[in-house]
Amino acid sequence: MARLPHAVVKLTVPETKPHYDRDNEQEFRRLVEQFLLSSGSGTGGLPSRRQVIFTTASLAPNAVSQSSVSFLAPAQHLLYISVNRACRLRFYAIAATQSSDASRAHTTAPQAGIGVLLDSIWLTVHTKYIAPPVLLYNGDSPAAFTIYYTVENLSSTTGTVTVTATVVSAEA
Repeated sequence: MARLPHAVVKLTVPETKPHYDRDNEQEFRRLVEQFLLSSGSGTGGLPSRRQVIFTTASLAPNAVSQSSVSFLAPAQHLLYISVNRACRLRFYAIAATQSSDASRAHTTAPQAGIGVLLDSIWLTVHTKYIAPPVLLYNGDSPAAFTIYYTVENLSSTTGTVTVTATVVSAEA
C-alpha cells in the first residue's frame, strides 16, 4: 500500500486587536439592557406577578354590581384572589355574557363556551388560591385589556367589596 504524503494545513488566524472583545462585550451588554428595559421586567423579559385591585360601590346585602377593570394585558393567569367581605365573584370574557348571565343562580352551572371565566363564592374574608390557575382573557375583537366582572355582596351588612387579584400576564 502506497503512503500518501501528509498534507500540510496552514491555519491563519486574523490578528486580534485588544479593544475588539471589549467593544463586542459593551455592545452585547447594551443590547441586553435595551431588551430588559423594553420588556418592562428585570428578569429576562418574563412577566412578573402583579396585583389588580378593584372596589365596588357600597352594596346592600345580596345586591349586585357589574363593571369592568383593566388588567394591563388582554390575557393573564389568575393565581389567587383576596376579598374583604363575603361575596360571589364572576369574571367574563365579553360584556354580552356578563349581561346575559346576571340572573343565573349560583346553583346553576354556566352554559359552556359562552365566556364565563370564573364563578366563585367566598363565605368569609380570606384568600383563595386558584389551582390550576384560571386564564382570564378579553374576548372582544380586537382584544382589549378589559375583564368584565360581577360582584354580589353575600355579607349581612352594607358596604363596598374590595377584590385583590394576583395575576401573571400571558399575552402582551
